[in-house]
Amino acid sequence: MKESIGIKVNEIASRYVDFYLAEAETESYPYAVYTNSVTPFYTKDGIHHYESNVVITIYAQDLDKADRIAEQIHSAITAEMRGRQFSSRLKSSYPDCVEGVWSRELSYTIKQFG
Repeated sequence: MKESIGIKVNEIASRYVDFYLAEAETESYPYAVYTNSVTPFYTKDGIHHYESNVVITIYAQDLDKADRIAEQIHSAITAEMRGRQFSSRLKSSYPDCVEGVWSRELSYTIKQFG
């Protein structure tokens, strides 16, 4: 089994906003960055599943825009990362504002099976 949590998250979020791993490659708003820390879980037969802590942070010049994008991404992750292959759970979601730039952070635990 090959881990593909980051690939799937990128595929989903890229539909709604410019999306980057760890560091933005743009200075234009809105955009989002994410981190993905993956841990494999083993049985005597090999890897049973992967579990990842995924943090997605959306940056925009107003809170409404950040919230709309966050809701679109969250709805898509909830719909598409469930079932036999994936399981996702939102751990937290909160807004912040620094120097006039709003952010909305979504923190997930995502599991990938067989």
